[in-house]
Amino acid sequence: MQIDIPPAEQQQLIALAALHGFDTAEEFASSILVTAVQLEAFAELSPTEMTESVQSIERGIEQSKAGLGVPVKEAMQNIAANLGLNLPK
Repeated sequence: MQIDIPPAEQQQLIALAALHGFDTAEEFASSILVTAVQLEAFAELSPTEMTESVQSIERGIEQSKAGLGVPVKEAMQNIAANLGLNLPK
């Protein structure tokens, strides 16, 4: 896929990519577009679903702050086990 961006905005994109730690403007633009597409799914949630999602995220943040998180590898192993999958250890 190719997206045409005017030269002035290309320069802004390059500067923003560097500012946010991306190696290239293309990586940064891709990240922005993927996030926008993912956020579109939230627009389809009902008000109740949105409230529940936000509350779940807030609970996760509070649990993380309290040191109650699970290491990523362990969490992935748990998810895989729940789905009946075998991940290499």
